[in-house]
Amino acid sequence: MPDNNVSDEQFFQQVVERGFTTTLWPRMREIHRDCAAAVQSLGCDSVLEIGSGLGAFLLGCRDVGLDAIGFDRNPQLRKFAIENGVDPELYLLSDLSTFRIPNRFGTILSVEVFEHCSDAELDPICKQIAANCRWFYFTSTPDIEDEEWGHVNLKSRDGWIDFFSRYGLELDRPDTAIVPWGLLFRPAA
Repeated sequence: MPDNNVSDEQFFQQVVERGFTTTLWPRMREIHRDCAAAVQSLGCDSVLEIGSGLGAFLLGCRDVGLDAIGFDRNPQLRKFAIENGVDPELYLLSDLSTFRIPNRFGTILSVEVFEHCSDAELDPICKQIAANCRWFYFTSTPDIEDEEWGHVNLKSRDGWIDFFSRYGLELDRPDTAIVPWGLLFRPAA
């Protein structure tokens, strides 16, 4: 269980109550389709998503023709994704500490996930990222301390850049394909 003390059920309930499974769902699909197209423009044809949530990015990848798999630890989120068209074989159920990246990907992507985990919880997956991708696209809310969402690890842009440098990832550029605070990393040469 992450350090955030928010259960899978509580998190899913927040998602439902705030309209992400209903009124906001079409817009989420649109945003994530645009993100998938942005990933595709990097010259990549394969993607691993860390924290697949409701599955909108996996669906966006399918829409633009990218090979994508993802994982999340929350079975309610996975169930929703599958009910809405995500292939169950492409959406794995795992947490960060036990997931092993199965092969090399053009891009590994994580959108608004890492703020839910301590640095120690992130260590196992971060040790694998640089060795298994050409690009790492990352967003993590920079300033919203919100216990209802389980945010326990807020860092500034420079804080994340420093954090990832310890794992052999260097900032290529800011990337606003999803949010203004998105960052695009590549393995250090």
